[in-house]
Amino acid sequence: MAATTGAEFKGLADMVTGWSEGYLGMALGLTAFLIGLAVGLMKQTIMPCIVGLGVGLAATLGPGIIKGMFTLII
Repeated sequence: MAATTGAEFKGLADMVTGWSEGYLGMALGLTAFLIGLAVGLMKQTIMPCIVGLGVGLAATLGPGIIKGMFTLII
C-alpha cells in the first residue's frame, strides 16, 4: 500500500534511486573508499577502508532493499 500511493512523489523517488544506483552512487562509494584508504594508511588501520566499502554497498544495494520493504505483502 505504501509503495503504490502518493504518485506525486514517484518522480522524486525515481530520481533519487537513479542517483544512488547510478554514477553518483558509484562516485560517492569510490570517494568514501579512497578517503577511508588514505585515513587508514595514516592511522595504520583497515577500518576506515571497510567503512568506505560499506558506504558503497549501501549506496548500491540500499534502494533495492528499501523498495522491497515497502512492496512486501504479508
